Amino acid sequence: MLTALTELDPAIQNALPHGTELISIKKHGISLWTSTFKVETIADCKPANYFLKCALGERGKLMMEGELEGSKAIHAVSPDFCPRPIAAGKFSDPSFENTYFYICEFVEMTDEPFDGRIFFSKLINLHKNGKSPNGMYGFHITTCNGWIPQLNTWEQSWTTFFRKGFIYLLDMDHKNCLHPRPDGMDEHLGVFLNIVIPRLLLPLETGGNSIQPSLVHGDLWYGNTAATAEGPMIFDGAVFYAHNEYEFGNLRPSRNIKPHLRDSQMHCPKSQPEAEFDDRNRLYSMRFNLHAAILFPDAPEYQQYVAQDMAYLVEKYGG
Repeated sequence: MLTALTELDPAIQNALPHGTELISIKKHGISLWTSTFKVETIADCKPANYFLKCALGERGKLMMEGELEGSKAIHAVSPDFCPRPIAAGKFSDPSFENTYFYICEFVEMTDEPFDGRIFFSKLINLHKNGKSPNGMYGFHITTCNGWIPQLNTWEQSWTTFFRKGFIYLLDMDHKNCLHPRPDGMDEHLGVFLNIVIPRLLLPLETGGNSIQPSLVHGDLWYGNTAATAEGPMIFDGAVFYAHNEYEFGNLRPSRNIKPHLRDSQMHCPKSQPEAEFDDRNRLYSMRFNLHAAILFPDAPEYQQYVAQDMAYLVEKYGG
């Protein structure tokens, strides 16, 4: 982690408009996985401020490149819904070995409550108009949830994409975990992966029903939203093309919401069969709890949440 910067690396300077002069670089915001700064500059006699994020090593490279491409996709559909992305790359100064950056427009943000109706209207617009370029689920580059690289390999079927991604995260959790899995979790895994997931997701794509891949933020919780002068915005995405309902899985755990994000399910366009929406939402929330289990391996409660929901769904749909 970088504790301070006093000047712009040439690779960052080259990403900014010609003639940009640095005024200051100050630590800004809080991040568990990266170092973040506000960059104040002047260009053509006008102030221009930027948000700079830095991370180290191969993990940092994936995070920064993924955030650029994901933010570009969101901004292309909803330019008033996320800060304008500018560039990502590697520091050229050899004294910052294996240091990578992402830079975007600086937007003044607050944690004040915003109008949830406006927020969800923008979110639904993103899902509706953020169309997969090839009609498949996935993304053209690895994006990260926190530091976790997501499995974004293109798939025609949402069921296949979600199941493969869940197995990938289970394997990562097993390698990363500092304590045994909760009782019963391992014995439920086979039924969950081979029966429950297809039972809940295949009906979305068969029997006369259909869904289309939608661009999702991919890590939606109150900490990745903010009030701005232009209305509510999102940032720190884990972007890919998914079933639109997936977005709402991370708003199921009470830890991830504040009053202005409550009742999020009321705003979500529900796919058929609509009667199974809540169980699909439970299923999608399990992936986000797996993310949390991997990111915080010394906190056993996240695995316990996964195990509890798995047991519930296996009992209901396991046959």
